[in-house]
Amino acid sequence: MAAFGVEPAECGTDLPQLRGDLPVERQRGHSGTGIAGCGYVPQAGQRAGGGVCSMMVECGAGHTIRASGAVLRTRVSTHTVPMDWSRYRFRSAWVVGAGPDAVYAVLERPDEYPLWWPQVREVRRTDETAGTLRFRSVLPYDLVVDAIKTRHDAAAGVLEVAMAGDLEGWVRWTVGANGGGTHLVFEEDVIVRKPLMRRLAVPCRPFFRANHALMMRQGRRGLRDRLEDTADGIGGHGGNGV
Repeated sequence: MAAFGVEPAECGTDLPQLRGDLPVERQRGHSGTGIAGCGYVPQAGQRAGGGVCSMMVECGAGHTIRASGAVLRTRVSTHTVPMDWSRYRFRSAWVVGAGPDAVYAVLERPDEYPLWWPQVREVRRTDETAGTLRFRSVLPYDLVVDAIKTRHDAAAGVLEVAMAGDLEGWVRWTVGANGGGTHLVFEEDVIVRKPLMRRLAVPCRPFFRANHALMMRQGRRGLRDRLEDTADGIGGHGGNGV
């Protein structure tokens, strides 16, 4: 501990955990040595840093102590967390001419998505708030997920579902007014669980992302067509399922 300029002390009570340990002036009437005479010893991995401060702290015995001097800061870890190549975060922003209420009314009916979004091949409702969806874009594989509605807030313009299966995570639509039309944001944060895609996670990641980008472009085009058909009185009406 000599490198830190402090020694264990007589008091033996614990100071609160601080961002660093402070060489201090011993308060009159308080016995002990070291940091505030309270035996608080720097933790391994801490080092001296530049900066001077003065503060009042209270030890576990209720003694008030003035702390001042060079601050000891915690060493920043250089350990890096490996990237999860099977995790994907997507965000798409669209602008359409229809009003927010009309857009929300289409988006809240996922059981009708196959009518206007080509890559959503099948939706089977299992109850009022859940269902199973099957997706397929250009690449030759299906993704099947079980989805459950976690937020359905028309006032805030938010629709959100949690997913499990070949994709695990969540998807959210956020709808808002944009002049006379609508600005909507699609967000997705998922981990791929499909074994084939996990095995090909590193070499095929650019293709998987391109596959998703194509799906979103066609989804935007399909939504615009669906909104035009709805405005013209064409198109079915369904419940607000998943």
